[in-house]
Amino acid sequence: MVHVALCMYGSIRTFTSPKLRDHYERFFVPSLAKDSVDVYVVLIRDPVCSNPCSRSTPMSPCDDVNVEQMVHHLFRNFQIKHIEIRDKSDGIPTNQQLGGIDYVFRMARNNHDYDRYMRVRPDFFWTRRFKLLDHQENKIVTATKSDCIGSDMFFILSRQMYQTWWVVDARSLLKQDLRLPLDSCLFNHARHLVFQHKDIPSALMRNEDKIVTWK
Repeated sequence: MVHVALCMYGSIRTFTSPKLRDHYERFFVPSLAKDSVDVYVVLIRDPVCSNPCSRSTPMSPCDDVNVEQMVHHLFRNFQIKHIEIRDKSDGIPTNQQLGGIDYVFRMARNNHDYDRYMRVRPDFFWTRRFKLLDHQENKIVTATKSDCIGSDMFFILSRQMYQTWWVVDARSLLKQDLRLPLDSCLFNHARHLVFQHKDIPSALMRNEDKIVTWK
């Protein structure tokens, strides 16, 4: 059995949508049914976010208790190791998105030396189940995204790739002033390592009526 660290980081946004979580349940959760999964979740509130569910309390229609209950229910068949809801940039390093991803990865790695480390955005909209193959262990497996080498919305690292690529190369970007989108900064110099998984199309739920997709 493969031991997986599921690392979710990002603004709450549409994670509160029953429709989005239903797609997580129908497509994402069953894809990991044969694995042993530990869950680490860090969700961000932003006082000026356009999406009201991401705003800092008391402006948000969803308080922290409700959001935590959503996480527990969604991942009830996994082992939930950590749930944290914090204000934007509160203790997260510069290059916030990358720093946040690394923050959760470090938390998982400090707890256990996992077989796989899986990064996912809270507002990722799942439309298919997927399966990982053995030959992908030496690759950075990402969702499909035709306008970039790989997708930072969802990607999977084997223990080997976490140690040789993330710790050495990706983490070094934390010290830089990144001027390009995160997926470009992360994957442009690792294009020979990236494998875009055809069964994981990139998609984000912007609101109840708008799903943005990339082919």
